[in-house]
Amino acid sequence: MRDVRLIGIDIDGTLLNSSEEITPATHREIERLQAAGKTLALVTGRRFVSAAEVARKLTVPVLLGIHNGASLRHLDGSALYRRTLAAAEVRRACESAKSRGGFSWIYVDEPDGGDCRVYCEDPRSAPDGVRGFATTYHGRNAQYFHVLDDIVGGYAGDAIEVMITVTADESVPMANTLSAELGQSASVIREISSGVSQIEVAHPDVSKALALSFLAERAGFTPDEVMAVGDNFNDIDMLEYAGHPVVMGNAHEELKGMGYHVAPTNDEDGLAVTLAEVY
Repeated sequence: MRDVRLIGIDIDGTLLNSSEEITPATHREIERLQAAGKTLALVTGRRFVSAAEVARKLTVPVLLGIHNGASLRHLDGSALYRRTLAAAEVRRACESAKSRGGFSWIYVDEPDGGDCRVYCEDPRSAPDGVRGFATTYHGRNAQYFHVLDDIVGGYAGDAIEVMITVTADESVPMANTLSAELGQSASVIREISSGVSQIEVAHPDVSKALALSFLAERAGFTPDEVMAVGDNFNDIDMLEYAGHPVVMGNAHEELKGMGYHVAPTNDEDGLAVTLAEVY
């Protein structure tokens, strides 16, 4: 595919294999494409610190579309853009989620900074189905977290996103409810990971496609010159935007049934196989 000039790559389940490693074959293909003048972006639900940790394992410069495209950053932390969710919508999302058994995390992304503050209630108070995830996630990232007595009344500002953790069975009903209640004042993005579902509520413009469309328009590329590779429901918008959408073989069966090209799995060097087709 000689017409591809911009490539958006998801991190978890796509760039990383199931051992959370970037394989040598993937390293080689990314280095080759960077040398050929392609623009590469990692587009992920992760926050900056976590995404940058992965990106620094590569030997080439990449851009980071973080929080599902809510912010686009260089590796030094400087932002090309940021989209924040208004304080009123932050409160509404937390209030709605809490009333329906969801556990909320409020992410506050510092402008042009490398850190991110996260507000939540005591993870030990999370509902049974998500308490294990909540306590483990908090324990691994405690230096960034601020525990509040009440997530609804304890934070009053805007945010880069509200992430709501629910069980996989509650994923679709919670996302549908939030979409109906918030309407056009917010975007609602769903993904499934670690045995639970994460539902991100963000600025209404936000999706992974925003990061790719911003880069494409800035460089004068058309969507037909864009490739997107992903494995989860939060990748759908960028897959729909890109002229060359690719779903990993380890993706959810529903996603693989949407008509996109399906690559081998992330444990079969699916990303490297896909990138090898770009010249």
